[in-house]
Amino acid sequence: MRFEQIKSWILTGLVLLSVYLFWNLVTFQENYDNTIINNQEYINEISIEDKKELKDIFVPNKMIYRKGENQYVGSEKMELILPMMNVVRSWTYYDFQEIGSEFNDVWENNARDTAFILKFPDELPVELTKSLFSTDTKQFPPGTFHYMVIFPDQMKEDEGIVYLASANFSRAVKARVRNSNIDRFQDDLNNFIEESSPYYAYQKESGEYLFVLNEATSLGNYQYYPRDYNPEEFKNALFTDPSYVSKNGNRYTDGWSVLDIATDTKMLSFVDTTISIESPITINDLIQTSVGYINEHSGWTDRYYYADSNTTMHEITFQLYFDDYPVFNEIGLSEISLVIGNSGVYSYRRPYFILDYLSYNPVNKEYTLSSGKDVINYLSSIENLDIESVNDVMIGYHLNKEFNSQLIKLEPSWYYRVDNQWKQISEAEMGGVTGGLE
Repeated sequence: MRFEQIKSWILTGLVLLSVYLFWNLVTFQENYDNTIINNQEYINEISIEDKKELKDIFVPNKMIYRKGENQYVGSEKMELILPMMNVVRSWTYYDFQEIGSEFNDVWENNARDTAFILKFPDELPVELTKSLFSTDTKQFPPGTFHYMVIFPDQMKEDEGIVYLASANFSRAVKARVRNSNIDRFQDDLNNFIEESSPYYAYQKESGEYLFVLNEATSLGNYQYYPRDYNPEEFKNALFTDPSYVSKNGNRYTDGWSVLDIATDTKMLSFVDTTISIESPITINDLIQTSVGYINEHSGWTDRYYYADSNTTMHEITFQLYFDDYPVFNEIGLSEISLVIGNSGVYSYRRPYFILDYLSYNPVNKEYTLSSGKDVINYLSSIENLDIESVNDVMIGYHLNKEFNSQLIKLEPSWYYRVDNQWKQISEAEMGGVTGGLE
Protein backbone atom coordinates (compact mmCIF):
# COMPACT_ATOMS: atom_id res chain seq x y z
CA MET A 1 0.00 0.00 0.00
CA ARG A 2 2.80 2.37 0.91
CA PHE A 3 4.58 1.58 -2.40
CA GLU A 4 1.41 2.31 -4.38
CA GLN A 5 0.99 5.71 -2.68
CA ILE A 6 4.61 6.68 -3.40
CA LYS A 7 4.13 5.60 -7.02
CA SER A 8 0.95 7.71 -7.27
CA TRP A 9 2.69 10.73 -5.78
CA ILE A 10 5.56 10.38 -8.22
CA LEU A 11 3.21 10.15 -11.21
CA THR A 12 1.23 13.15 -9.99
CA GLY A 13 4.43 15.12 -9.56
CA LEU A 14 5.60 14.26 -13.04
CA VAL A 15 2.26 15.37 -14.48
CA LEU A 16 2.42 18.67 -12.58
CA LEU A 17 6.02 19.18 -13.66
CA SER A 18 5.08 18.53 -17.29
CA VAL A 19 2.21 21.02 -17.09
CA TYR A 20 4.53 23.58 -15.50
CA LEU A 21 7.22 23.13 -18.15
CA PHE A 22 4.67 23.22 -20.96
CA TRP A 23 3.11 26.41 -19.56
CA ASN A 24 6.49 28.11 -19.29
CA LEU A 25 7.40 27.04 -22.82
CA VAL A 26 4.14 28.46 -24.21
CA THR A 27 4.56 31.68 -22.23
CA PHE A 28 8.17 32.04 -23.40
CA GLN A 29 7.19 31.41 -27.02
CA GLU A 30 4.37 33.98 -26.84
CA ASN A 31 6.66 36.57 -25.30
CA TYR A 32 9.36 35.76 -27.88
CA ASP A 33 6.90 36.06 -30.78
CA ASN A 34 5.46 39.28 -29.39
CA THR A 35 8.96 40.71 -29.08
CA ILE A 36 9.65 39.97 -32.74
CA ILE A 37 6.27 41.28 -33.85
CA ASN A 38 6.67 44.43 -31.78
CA ASN A 39 10.12 45.04 -33.25
CA GLN A 40 8.76 44.59 -36.78
CA GLU A 41 5.89 46.92 -36.01
CA TYR A 42 8.34 49.45 -34.61
CA ILE A 43 10.37 49.35 -37.81
CA ASN A 44 7.28 49.54 -40.01
CA GLU A 45 5.93 52.49 -38.03
CA ILE A 46 8.84 54.66 -39.21
CA SER A 47 6.83 56.31 -41.95
CA ILE A 48 8.09 59.78 -42.77
CA GLU A 49 5.61 60.65 -45.50
CA ASP A 50 4.44 58.51 -48.46
CA LYS A 51 5.14 55.26 -50.28
CA LYS A 52 4.91 55.21 -54.07
CA GLU A 53 4.55 52.65 -56.81
CA LEU A 54 6.96 52.58 -59.72
CA LYS A 55 4.26 53.76 -62.10
CA ASP A 56 3.84 56.92 -60.03
CA ILE A 57 7.54 57.81 -60.27
CA PHE A 58 8.55 56.80 -63.79
CA VAL A 59 6.56 59.06 -66.06
CA PRO A 60 7.38 61.07 -69.21
CA ASN A 61 8.68 64.59 -68.81
CA LYS A 62 7.26 65.56 -72.21
CA MET A 63 4.47 64.44 -74.51
CA ILE A 64 4.63 65.47 -78.17
CA TYR A 65 2.16 65.07 -81.00
CA ARG A 66 3.37 65.16 -84.59
CA LYS A 67 0.56 66.65 -86.64
CA GLY A 68 2.40 66.34 -89.92
CA GLU A 69 5.83 66.93 -91.40
CA ASN A 70 7.71 69.32 -89.08
CA GLN A 71 4.51 70.23 -87.24
CA TYR A 72 4.46 69.49 -83.53
CA VAL A 73 2.43 70.35 -80.45
CA GLY A 74 2.91 69.06 -76.92
CA SER A 75 3.34 69.74 -73.24
CA GLU A 76 5.66 69.18 -70.31
CA LYS A 77 3.01 70.04 -67.74
CA MET A 78 2.23 67.14 -65.43
CA GLU A 79 -1.42 68.17 -65.35
CA LEU A 80 -1.64 67.06 -69.01
CA ILE A 81 0.92 64.25 -68.95
CA LEU A 82 -0.49 62.21 -66.06
CA PRO A 83 -4.05 61.82 -67.47
CA MET A 84 -2.65 60.57 -70.78
CA MET A 85 -0.42 58.15 -68.91
CA ASN A 86 -3.55 56.74 -67.27
CA VAL A 87 -4.94 56.13 -70.75
CA VAL A 88 -1.94 54.12 -72.00
CA ARG A 89 -1.77 52.29 -68.64
CA SER A 90 -5.28 50.98 -69.21
CA TRP A 91 -4.05 48.81 -72.10
CA THR A 92 -2.63 45.30 -71.83
CA TYR A 93 0.83 44.94 -73.40
CA TYR A 94 2.03 41.67 -74.92
CA ASP A 95 4.13 40.09 -77.69
CA PHE A 96 7.26 42.22 -77.17
CA GLN A 97 9.59 41.94 -80.18
CA GLU A 98 12.97 43.54 -80.78
CA ILE A 99 13.08 45.11 -84.24
CA GLY A 100 15.97 46.53 -86.25
CA SER A 101 15.55 49.49 -88.58
CA GLU A 102 11.83 48.90 -88.95
CA PHE A 103 10.86 51.65 -86.54
CA ASN A 104 13.21 54.24 -88.06
CA ASP A 105 11.80 53.41 -91.48
CA VAL A 106 8.27 53.92 -90.22
CA TRP A 107 9.24 57.21 -88.56
CA GLU A 108 11.28 58.68 -91.43
CA ASN A 109 9.37 57.34 -94.42
CA ASN A 110 6.02 58.41 -93.02
CA ALA A 111 7.02 61.84 -91.79
CA ARG A 112 3.60 63.22 -92.61
CA ASP A 113 1.81 60.60 -90.56
CA THR A 114 0.59 61.59 -87.11
CA ALA A 115 2.50 60.22 -84.12
CA PHE A 116 2.14 60.48 -80.36
CA ILE A 117 5.51 60.61 -78.57
CA LEU A 118 6.05 60.02 -74.85
CA LYS A 119 9.54 61.14 -73.88
CA PHE A 120 11.03 59.84 -70.63
CA PRO A 121 13.73 61.82 -68.77
CA ASP A 122 16.33 59.10 -69.26
CA GLU A 123 16.69 55.52 -70.41
CA LEU A 124 14.49 52.82 -68.88
CA PRO A 125 14.89 49.04 -69.12
CA VAL A 126 12.32 47.33 -71.32
CA GLU A 127 11.56 44.85 -68.53
CA LEU A 128 10.36 47.75 -66.34
CA THR A 129 7.20 47.89 -68.45
CA LYS A 130 5.84 45.00 -66.37
CA SER A 131 5.80 47.39 -63.39
CA LEU A 132 4.55 50.44 -65.29
CA PHE A 133 1.80 48.79 -67.33
CA SER A 134 -0.41 45.74 -67.40
CA THR A 135 1.50 43.08 -69.32
CA ASP A 136 0.54 39.63 -70.54
CA THR A 137 3.97 38.11 -71.08
CA LYS A 138 6.88 36.67 -69.14
CA GLN A 139 9.57 37.38 -71.73
CA PHE A 140 10.98 40.86 -72.32
CA PRO A 141 13.70 41.71 -74.83
CA PRO A 142 16.92 43.09 -73.34
CA GLY A 143 17.87 46.71 -73.68
CA THR A 144 16.46 50.12 -72.82
CA PHE A 145 14.14 52.71 -74.30
CA HIS A 146 13.86 56.50 -74.14
CA TYR A 147 10.55 57.02 -75.97
CA MET A 148 7.15 55.41 -76.36
CA VAL A 149 5.80 56.15 -79.83
CA ILE A 150 2.25 55.48 -80.94
CA PHE A 151 0.96 55.93 -84.49
CA PRO A 152 -2.80 56.53 -84.14
CA ASP A 153 -3.42 54.87 -87.52
CA GLN A 154 -2.14 51.61 -85.99
CA MET A 155 -4.70 51.67 -83.17
CA LYS A 156 -7.70 49.79 -84.53
CA GLU A 157 -10.77 48.80 -82.51
CA ASP A 158 -9.41 46.80 -79.56
CA GLU A 159 -5.85 46.21 -80.85
CA GLY A 160 -2.81 48.39 -81.49
CA ILE A 161 0.97 48.70 -81.59
CA VAL A 162 3.34 50.64 -79.33
CA TYR A 163 7.05 51.21 -80.00
CA LEU A 164 9.67 51.53 -77.25
CA ALA A 165 12.39 53.47 -79.04
CA SER A 166 15.97 54.47 -78.30
CA ALA A 167 17.03 58.12 -78.02
CA ASN A 168 18.07 58.35 -81.69
CA PHE A 169 15.23 56.13 -82.96
CA SER A 170 17.78 53.65 -84.41
CA ARG A 171 16.39 50.67 -82.50
CA ALA A 172 13.09 49.81 -80.88
CA VAL A 173 10.97 47.12 -79.29
CA LYS A 174 7.51 46.63 -80.70
CA ALA A 175 4.69 45.59 -78.38
CA ARG A 176 1.08 44.81 -79.13
CA VAL A 177 -1.65 46.25 -76.94
CA ARG A 178 -5.30 45.42 -76.46
CA ASN A 179 -8.20 47.03 -74.66
CA SER A 180 -11.93 46.96 -75.22
CA ASN A 181 -11.99 50.79 -75.28
CA ILE A 182 -8.83 51.37 -77.29
CA ASP A 183 -10.83 53.13 -79.99
CA ARG A 184 -11.42 55.95 -77.48
CA PHE A 185 -7.71 56.71 -77.54
CA GLN A 186 -8.19 59.23 -80.36
CA ASP A 187 -10.78 61.12 -78.28
CA ASP A 188 -8.38 61.35 -75.34
CA LEU A 189 -5.59 62.36 -77.69
CA ASN A 190 -7.72 65.11 -79.23
CA ASN A 191 -8.36 66.54 -75.76
CA PHE A 192 -4.61 66.54 -75.11
CA ILE A 193 -3.93 68.26 -78.46
CA GLU A 194 -6.43 71.01 -77.69
CA GLU A 195 -4.60 71.84 -74.46
CA SER A 196 -1.11 71.55 -75.99
CA SER A 197 1.27 74.27 -77.18
CA PRO A 198 3.42 74.55 -80.31
CA TYR A 199 6.71 72.63 -80.17
CA TYR A 200 9.89 72.77 -82.20
CA ALA A 201 11.82 69.59 -83.06
CA TYR A 202 15.55 70.07 -83.54
CA GLN A 203 17.25 66.96 -84.92
CA LYS A 204 20.92 66.55 -84.06
CA GLU A 205 23.45 64.86 -86.31
CA SER A 206 23.24 61.76 -84.11
CA GLY A 207 19.57 61.42 -85.01
CA GLU A 208 18.40 62.43 -81.53
CA TYR A 209 15.73 65.08 -81.17
CA LEU A 210 15.45 68.07 -78.89
CA PHE A 211 11.73 68.79 -78.47
CA VAL A 212 11.23 72.30 -77.06
CA LEU A 213 8.24 74.48 -76.30
CA ASN A 214 8.09 76.95 -79.19
CA GLU A 215 6.34 79.96 -77.75
CA ALA A 216 7.20 82.64 -75.22
CA THR A 217 5.91 81.61 -71.80
CA SER A 218 5.06 83.71 -68.75
CA LEU A 219 5.34 82.17 -65.30
CA GLY A 220 5.29 83.66 -61.83
CA ASN A 221 7.76 83.19 -59.02
CA TYR A 222 7.07 81.66 -55.61
CA GLN A 223 8.45 82.08 -52.13
CA TYR A 224 8.03 79.50 -49.40
CA TYR A 225 8.77 78.86 -45.79
CA PRO A 226 9.12 75.07 -45.95
CA ARG A 227 8.36 72.57 -43.21
CA ASP A 228 11.39 70.72 -41.87
CA TYR A 229 11.40 67.10 -40.79
CA ASN A 230 13.09 66.14 -37.55
CA PRO A 231 16.44 64.53 -38.47
CA GLU A 232 15.76 62.01 -35.69
CA GLU A 233 13.06 60.51 -37.93
CA PHE A 234 15.64 59.75 -40.60
CA LYS A 235 18.09 58.48 -37.98
CA ASN A 236 15.50 56.00 -36.74
CA ALA A 237 14.62 55.00 -40.30
CA LEU A 238 18.07 54.61 -41.82
CA PHE A 239 20.11 52.88 -39.12
CA THR A 240 19.58 49.16 -38.58
CA ASP A 241 19.41 49.59 -34.80
CA PRO A 242 19.03 53.26 -33.70
CA SER A 243 19.79 52.29 -30.07
CA TYR A 244 23.46 51.81 -31.03
CA VAL A 245 23.72 55.23 -32.70
CA SER A 246 25.72 58.01 -31.09
CA LYS A 247 25.56 61.70 -31.96
CA ASN A 248 28.40 64.21 -32.19
CA GLY A 249 27.26 67.63 -33.33
CA ASN A 250 25.27 67.09 -36.52
CA ARG A 251 26.72 63.63 -37.17
CA TYR A 252 25.11 60.30 -36.23
CA THR A 253 27.02 57.02 -36.42
CA ASP A 254 26.86 53.41 -35.25
CA GLY A 255 30.45 52.71 -36.20
CA TRP A 256 29.64 51.46 -39.71
CA SER A 257 27.15 53.97 -41.10
CA VAL A 258 27.24 57.78 -40.93
CA LEU A 259 24.38 60.28 -41.17
CA ASP A 260 25.40 63.92 -41.62
CA ILE A 261 22.86 66.72 -41.20
CA ALA A 262 23.57 70.07 -42.89
CA THR A 263 21.33 72.42 -40.92
CA ASP A 264 22.21 75.45 -43.04
CA THR A 265 21.03 73.89 -46.32
CA LYS A 266 18.53 71.40 -44.81
CA MET A 267 20.28 68.48 -46.52
CA LEU A 268 21.16 65.05 -45.18
CA SER A 269 23.72 62.54 -46.36
CA PHE A 270 23.75 58.89 -45.26
CA VAL A 271 26.62 56.49 -46.07
CA ASP A 272 26.79 52.78 -45.25
CA THR A 273 30.47 51.78 -45.38
CA THR A 274 29.65 48.07 -45.26
CA ILE A 275 28.22 48.24 -48.82
CA SER A 276 30.58 47.58 -51.72
CA ILE A 277 30.07 49.32 -55.09
CA GLU A 278 32.67 47.48 -57.15
CA SER A 279 30.58 45.05 -59.23
CA PRO A 280 28.67 46.12 -62.37
CA ILE A 281 25.02 47.02 -61.95
CA THR A 282 22.01 47.21 -64.27
CA ILE A 283 19.51 50.05 -64.62
CA ASN A 284 16.78 47.76 -63.37
CA ASP A 285 18.77 47.01 -60.19
CA LEU A 286 19.27 50.74 -59.63
CA ILE A 287 15.56 51.34 -60.00
CA GLN A 288 14.26 48.46 -57.90
CA THR A 289 16.74 48.92 -55.04
CA SER A 290 16.41 52.70 -54.79
CA VAL A 291 12.61 52.83 -54.87
CA GLY A 292 12.36 49.95 -52.40
CA TYR A 293 14.78 51.70 -50.07
CA ILE A 294 12.86 55.00 -50.07
CA ASN A 295 9.56 53.17 -49.68
CA GLU A 296 10.88 51.36 -46.58
CA HIS A 297 10.67 54.63 -44.66
CA SER A 298 7.95 56.24 -46.84
CA GLY A 299 10.40 58.93 -47.86
CA TRP A 300 8.57 60.54 -50.78
CA THR A 301 8.14 63.88 -49.05
CA ASP A 302 7.19 65.92 -52.13
CA ARG A 303 6.40 65.31 -55.80
CA TYR A 304 9.51 63.51 -57.03
CA TYR A 305 9.87 61.82 -60.41
CA TYR A 306 12.64 59.79 -62.01
CA ALA A 307 15.31 62.06 -63.50
CA ASP A 308 18.33 59.99 -64.58
CA SER A 309 20.59 57.07 -63.81
CA ASN A 310 24.25 56.20 -64.34
CA THR A 311 25.23 52.54 -64.16
CA THR A 312 28.94 53.39 -64.31
CA MET A 313 28.65 55.52 -61.17
CA HIS A 314 25.92 53.27 -59.64
CA GLU A 315 23.83 56.42 -59.20
CA ILE A 316 20.13 57.24 -59.65
CA THR A 317 18.37 60.57 -59.14
CA PHE A 318 14.78 61.66 -58.56
CA GLN A 319 13.74 65.26 -59.34
CA LEU A 320 11.47 67.52 -57.32
CA TYR A 321 8.50 68.97 -59.23
CA PHE A 322 6.54 72.07 -58.36
CA ASP A 323 3.54 73.59 -60.18
CA ASP A 324 3.91 70.92 -62.92
CA TYR A 325 7.56 71.79 -63.68
CA PRO A 326 10.90 70.35 -62.49
CA VAL A 327 12.87 72.21 -59.83
CA PHE A 328 16.65 72.66 -60.13
CA ASN A 329 19.34 73.62 -57.65
CA GLU A 330 23.13 73.66 -57.92
CA ILE A 331 23.82 71.77 -54.69
CA GLY A 332 21.06 69.17 -54.90
CA LEU A 333 18.32 70.77 -52.80
CA SER A 334 15.74 69.57 -55.33
CA GLU A 335 16.95 65.98 -55.71
CA ILE A 336 16.94 62.62 -54.03
CA SER A 337 20.15 60.89 -55.06
CA LEU A 338 21.30 57.35 -54.25
CA VAL A 339 24.39 55.28 -54.98
CA ILE A 340 23.54 51.58 -55.11
CA GLY A 341 26.07 48.92 -54.14
CA ASN A 342 26.22 45.17 -54.56
CA SER A 343 24.01 44.37 -51.57
CA GLY A 344 22.14 47.58 -50.86
CA VAL A 345 22.32 51.36 -50.75
CA TYR A 346 25.81 52.80 -50.27
CA SER A 347 24.80 56.47 -50.04
CA TYR A 348 21.58 58.44 -49.79
CA ARG A 349 21.46 62.23 -50.20
CA ARG A 350 18.38 64.41 -50.05
CA PRO A 351 16.72 67.51 -48.53
CA TYR A 352 14.75 67.08 -45.33
CA PHE A 353 12.14 69.78 -45.92
CA ILE A 354 8.82 69.84 -47.75
CA LEU A 355 7.25 72.74 -49.69
CA ASP A 356 3.84 72.58 -48.06
CA TYR A 357 4.06 74.92 -45.12
CA LEU A 358 3.55 78.60 -45.96
CA SER A 359 3.56 80.51 -49.21
CA TYR A 360 4.87 84.03 -48.92
CA ASN A 361 4.64 86.40 -51.90
CA PRO A 362 4.88 90.07 -50.87
CA VAL A 363 5.71 91.01 -54.49
CA ASN A 364 4.39 88.82 -57.29
CA LYS A 365 6.98 88.83 -60.06
CA GLU A 366 6.26 87.43 -63.50
CA TYR A 367 8.96 86.09 -65.82
CA THR A 368 8.58 85.98 -69.60
CA LEU A 369 10.71 83.20 -71.06
CA SER A 370 11.90 83.03 -74.66
CA SER A 371 10.63 80.45 -77.14
CA GLY A 372 12.36 77.09 -77.35
CA LYS A 373 13.59 77.75 -80.88
CA ASP A 374 15.31 80.91 -79.67
CA VAL A 375 16.91 78.85 -76.88
CA ILE A 376 18.20 76.27 -79.38
CA ASN A 377 19.67 79.06 -81.54
CA TYR A 378 21.32 80.55 -78.48
CA LEU A 379 22.82 77.22 -77.39
CA SER A 380 24.12 76.67 -80.93
CA SER A 381 25.94 79.99 -80.73
CA ILE A 382 27.82 79.29 -77.49
CA GLU A 383 31.46 78.91 -78.41
CA ASN A 384 32.44 76.24 -75.88
CA LEU A 385 29.24 74.20 -76.16
CA ASP A 386 28.63 71.43 -78.69
CA ILE A 387 24.89 71.24 -79.34
CA GLU A 388 25.37 67.51 -79.98
CA SER A 389 26.17 67.06 -76.28
CA VAL A 390 22.87 68.61 -75.16
CA ASN A 391 20.45 65.86 -74.09
CA ASP A 392 17.38 67.92 -73.27
CA VAL A 393 16.05 71.46 -72.97
CA MET A 394 13.06 72.43 -70.84
CA ILE A 395 11.51 74.99 -68.51
CA GLY A 396 11.97 74.56 -64.78
CA TYR A 397 12.11 76.45 -61.51
CA HIS A 398 15.38 77.53 -59.97
CA LEU A 399 15.37 76.90 -56.22
CA ASN A 400 17.32 79.52 -54.32
CA LYS A 401 17.94 79.20 -50.59
CA GLU A 402 20.44 81.42 -48.82
CA PHE A 403 22.55 79.79 -46.12
CA ASN A 404 20.93 79.92 -42.67
CA SER A 405 17.77 81.41 -44.16
CA GLN A 406 14.40 79.66 -43.96
CA LEU A 407 12.96 81.33 -47.07
CA ILE A 408 13.01 79.39 -50.35
CA LYS A 409 12.54 81.20 -53.65
CA LEU A 410 11.40 79.52 -56.87
CA GLU A 411 11.98 81.39 -60.13
CA PRO A 412 11.18 80.03 -63.63
CA SER A 413 13.94 79.67 -66.20
CA TRP A 414 15.09 77.66 -69.21
CA TYR A 415 17.50 74.78 -68.54
CA TYR A 416 19.59 72.50 -70.71
CA ARG A 417 21.12 69.15 -69.81
CA VAL A 418 24.67 68.04 -70.58
CA ASP A 419 26.19 64.86 -69.08
CA ASN A 420 23.34 64.47 -66.57
CA GLN A 421 23.88 68.03 -65.35
CA TRP A 422 21.19 70.68 -65.74
CA LYS A 423 22.44 74.18 -66.43
CA GLN A 424 20.43 77.38 -66.22
CA ILE A 425 20.01 79.69 -69.21
CA SER A 426 19.93 83.40 -68.44
CA GLU A 427 17.26 85.40 -70.27
CA ALA A 428 19.50 88.44 -69.94
CA GLU A 429 22.24 86.69 -71.93
CA MET A 430 19.76 85.81 -74.67
CA GLY A 431 18.41 89.35 -74.68
CA GLY A 432 15.02 88.34 -73.37
CA VAL A 433 12.84 89.86 -70.66
CA THR A 434 14.03 88.80 -67.20
CA GLY A 435 10.95 89.75 -65.28
CA GLY A 436 8.55 92.45 -64.27
CA LEU A 437 6.13 93.45 -61.56
CA GLU A 438 2.47 92.76 -61.99
